Amino acid sequence: GVIIPGIRISMEVLESRTSKLPSVEIVRTEHVIGRGTVESIQSGLYHGTLGSVKELVQGIQNEAFGGKEPVVIGTGGFASLFENAKIFTEEKPDLVLQGLYLALKMNL
Repeated sequence: GVIIPGIRISMEVLESRTSKLPSVEIVRTEHVIGRGTVESIQSGLYHGTLGSVKELVQGIQNEAFGGKEPVVIGTGGFASLFENAKIFTEEKPDLVLQGLYLALKMNL
């Protein structure tokens, strides 16, 4: 598997580990190059995460699926942020909750 920090954790680390960078709203940005500190942080968060996910999907596709296209499910609250990037086959923002519900249902 692969474990990387999510977009929110990345924002929290920037805020807590740097003395002058502010917390910003996590949004999709059109441009890679920001025109100020806030836009630059937002762009780095969005495009950095997008690039990481694309690279990981490509690597997993090559290593585990012999180059065949896998089903990629976007989960969590920020999955919809990447909707226009077409990196997910489908989105299930509440997949963990669905799994917990099924586990509970199976054990009742």
